[in-house]
Amino acid sequence: MMTITSKMLDDIRKTGYRPQVVGAIYCDGKILMCYSEKYDLWMLPQGGVDNHENLQIAYLREMKEELGEDFINNCDKDSTKLLLQNKAQFQENKFNVRELCTDIGEQIKMIGKYYFVIIMKSTTQNIDEQKTEFDKCEWMDFKTAIEITKKIYQPSKKRIMLEIIEKMKKLDLVV
Repeated sequence: MMTITSKMLDDIRKTGYRPQVVGAIYCDGKILMCYSEKYDLWMLPQGGVDNHENLQIAYLREMKEELGEDFINNCDKDSTKLLLQNKAQFQENKFNVRELCTDIGEQIKMIGKYYFVIIMKSTTQNIDEQKTEFDKCEWMDFKTAIEITKKIYQPSKKRIMLEIIEKMKKLDLVV
């Protein structure tokens, strides 16, 4: 699926960015968007890449944690592709909000996140919200996904989400 090595991920950590995988999951021309009441935010499922972990393993682990193993088992894992990479730097007062270490345990000042956005096709739109880490999950068409994304209060997250949805539209994955 991807040619991003563990060494490349560790090199990203050394620059102060925590590698993250983001799931852009699509089915029948719609993208799966998830809502978290805690953050009052619609988003795509995502999570950090652990030390010594490769992108594929991190992606499947995080998607199972976020969306439930049953749902991920109904996805076409052979369809996974790296859609884009992007990074977001925190405001200075948010530096070091989480611990960040290199693969050999060296402590690094965390200044942001480095996103690896991975697309995957689902064979079904049936998702059991009780098995997810979200309060709500909805399949959205392009227009709805763009409208909801424009309401995101975090500028970097909004920028990256808009880029993801626009790119998926260009690839005819979302209509």
